[in-house]
Amino acid sequence: MNAARRELWVSALLRWFDRHREPMPWRSAPTPYRVWISEMREKLGVEIEPLETIATVRHAFSHFGIVLRALRCRLVAGRPLLRAHEAVRWVRPAQLADFPMPAADRRIARLLARDPSVSSA
Repeated sequence: MNAARRELWVSALLRWFDRHREPMPWRSAPTPYRVWISEMREKLGVEIEPLETIATVRHAFSHFGIVLRALRCRLVAGRPLLRAHEAVRWVRPAQLADFPMPAADRRIARLLARDPSVSSA
């Protein structure tokens, strides 16, 4: 696809997105907590109340970095529904090491497994 055609396509896509995007509560004032609430609603169909950040990991890739946060949350409403996942179940933090995950997520899992307030929850 040449540059002019790509620009037309991108422009049309952005116009469509502006007309059809769903309102997300976090867009007006994005905070980690508001984004997490929206993600849990979208991905699992549950309403949560974030209570506190219990672990934070910074991870650098070759051309950008990310910050991962594990949040202690209270389930307000709903039961987890499988929308984009094959299976879901509750596990203890020490069991997280048994699951495949990227390196940055594995660092969060290790922090959670060492935190007595998480392991005893």
